[in-house]
Amino acid sequence: VNLDDEGSVPISYFGACVDLTCDVRLDNYAGVINRTHTGSDWGSTNYAAAIAAAVAEHDASGATDPGLVIFQTDGEPDDPPAAEHALRHASTRPLFFAFVGFGPERNMLFLKTLDTLPGRTVDNASFFHAANPGTVTDGELYDGITREFATWLSAARTAGIVQ
Repeated sequence: VNLDDEGSVPISYFGACVDLTCDVRLDNYAGVINRTHTGSDWGSTNYAAAIAAAVAEHDASGATDPGLVIFQTDGEPDDPPAAEHALRHASTRPLFFAFVGFGPERNMLFLKTLDTLPGRTVDNASFFHAANPGTVTDGELYDGITREFATWLSAARTAGIVQ
């Protein structure tokens, strides 16, 4: 929220499909997950739809500044090739995807693959494993999310993706 010009960040849930739920602000962030997650269709992990929804949300916002997508998940995607394709396609857009994985290491193998995925216009993703989110400090989480953002921003400027 503190990084956004308007102090508001959209929160979306994804399973079989993507649910654009609400905007999070400093005056409503406390308890927002508990208040909003129950309406989502869980049981699937459609990364491709979630990546496409983030691109569409950024495009629809009319934003010209680069966007940071914090993509949190606890599992592998339903369709890995579709997720890879979506991330490659998104690499031409002014969006950086900070993948944050929760849970056991065995569920994070694909996220590690996305972090180093070949065939992208620029490296538009990072991966941070927060096995147990309750034990990750704010500083560790912030560093994990932003660790590769500056490098991407420089590469995206050089590639003409970001002004």
